[in-house]
Amino acid sequence: GGCVLQVYSHRVCKAIEYMLTDALVEADPFMQLSKKLEDPDEYWKITDGVVKEIECSKAPELATSRAIIRRVRRRDLYKHVDEILLPRDHPLRTAEIATIQQDIANYQPPGSQLHSNDLIIHRARFDYTMKDRNPVDHIHFFANWNDDTPFRIEKDRVSFLIPDHFEEVALRLFCKNPQILHNARDAFKAFLKAHHLGDPLPFSPSKKARPTLPTNVTPVKRRLDDPL
Repeated sequence: GGCVLQVYSHRVCKAIEYMLTDALVEADPFMQLSKKLEDPDEYWKITDGVVKEIECSKAPELATSRAIIRRVRRRDLYKHVDEILLPRDHPLRTAEIATIQQDIANYQPPGSQLHSNDLIIHRARFDYTMKDRNPVDHIHFFANWNDDTPFRIEKDRVSFLIPDHFEEVALRLFCKNPQILHNARDAFKAFLKAHHLGDPLPFSPSKKARPTLPTNVTPVKRRLDDPL
C-alpha cells in the first residue's frame, strides 16, 4: 500500500507518465506504434528505447513528441493543480473523465484561456484489492494445525482502531500549460464548490522567500567559537 500511494501514484510520477503517454500518442500516426501492438513480429521490438528514438529523430512529424520529451528532460513537467477525496457514492466517482475536464474548464475565470485539452484528470482509487470491503473479513482461521473447522474473527475482537473505510478515491487535476496554472486552480476550486466538495487541503505550508541583501552588503561568515 505504501509504495502505491507514495511512489507509483505520486503526483510527479503521474505527471511524467502522462507526458510520455502524450508523446507516444502524438508519434503514433508516424511510427504506427498502435498497429505494431497487433503484430507479434513487430510488437517484441518495441522497448523503452522508443523514447530515445523519438528524441533523436529529426523527422518533422515527431516535432511535438520531441518537445514533450525535452520538457521531461528539463523537468518542465505537467503541473499538479490540486486534488480532493471524493465521498462515498459521490457522482464524480463514476462520471466520464472527459465530462469532468470540460466541466472544470467551464468554471474558468473571465478572460482566461483555459481549455479542457489543457487539463488532465486522474481519478486515483486506492483499496485493499476488495474495493470498500475489509479483506480480513473474508479470511478463515483455524484454532490449530489439525483443526478442520474454520472460523472468522470480528474486527471488534482485535482492535477498535481498525478503520471503517477500506477504499478511497481521489480526484486529481493536472495542467499541461504552466502559464495558466493559476486559472486552472481557480476553475478547480469553483468546480469543487459547485459540487459541494469544499476547498482542497494544502499539501504543505507556503515557503517564505529568503530576504535579499542589498548589493552593497557582504554577508559575514562566523565561526562557532566567535563571540556573539
